[in-house]
Amino acid sequence: MARDREVRRDLDGTAYSATDEGIPFGLRIWNKRPVVSQPDRVNAPGNIQRLNLHRKWRRRAIPKTLSHIVLSTADYVGTYEFYRDRLGFRLSDHSRGLGVFMRAEWHETSTTVSFG
Repeated sequence: MARDREVRRDLDGTAYSATDEGIPFGLRIWNKRPVVSQPDRVNAPGNIQRLNLHRKWRRRAIPKTLSHIVLSTADYVGTYEFYRDRLGFRLSDHSRGLGVFMRAEWHETSTTVSFG
């Protein structure tokens, strides 16, 4: 990345930079941990778990893992090409004229991407 843009590193190894459109991001090697939680009793087609019970309302979300994000950009194709060509993301779906869905490669040790 540093050949054509500024890259800053933290002591923990996180690298920060920006896309061609100027969207800031951070990259870090992360050892993915298993998610341990008790599932909520929810209703789904053919699977009634919460008969005659109110749903559980929460004051705020407490995510255990993040599986996707949404970015709005003026040039979604260029942004896709950046993530594909420079960061190794792969296409998972394309809504023509609207946007693309991408995945990062996951291994036992994976790269996490943060935006902001």
